[in-house]
Amino acid sequence: SMEERITRLNRYLMGWIGYFRIASAKSHCERFDQWIRRRLRMCLWKQWKRVRTRIRELRALGVPEWACYVMANSRRGAWEMSRNT
Repeated sequence: SMEERITRLNRYLMGWIGYFRIASAKSHCERFDQWIRRRLRMCLWKQWKRVRTRIRELRALGVPEWACYVMANSRRGAWEMSRNT
């Protein structure tokens, strides 16, 4: 589940950030944070396998109805869609 995935990721990242805190790696941490968030969005998109599920979940997130239909019916892959949602 997503909660379990985030919990495991937090545990790993706390150690990683603690180790690299000494160095000035702020820009690397920001880029890594952006990548992690996109990766989590991709995992969510893969969990929503059906078009109906994607529409329902996107509407619950507050996406306009017309955009939900466009995104849910897109033929692009999960990684590409994670850039938009």
